[in-house]
Amino acid sequence: MIKRIAGSVLIFEAIAVVLAVPVAINVAGVPSARAWAVGLTLFVASILVAGRLDRPGGVTAGWVIQALVIASAIIVPIMAILGAMFAALYYGALRMVASVEANQAVGRTDNGAQGETGDS
Repeated sequence: MIKRIAGSVLIFEAIAVVLAVPVAINVAGVPSARAWAVGLTLFVASILVAGRLDRPGGVTAGWVIQALVIASAIIVPIMAILGAMFAALYYGALRMVASVEANQAVGRTDNGAQGETGDS
């Protein structure tokens, strides 16, 4: 479940990062080659991490992506807002998954207890 929910946040963030490349070039005056190199690197990293969130270290790698996007505000200041929004969405997705998994664990425990006593 974590892969689907938090992964979708990372995928949409990857799209937003690529769409920010022309802003970096035209508004912030970043050289085209550098802007595309950084933008595409973040894009590819986000997509790869989105696919590996269920592996050990995957969630931490997602937080690293969040930090890198926020850090890109050094060059394009509006990325601070965009990065903060996606970091909040990522946090919310992780919290939601933890809540659902905790409720499912309680449900499995309750169902097992009912089966033992014969109450249905």
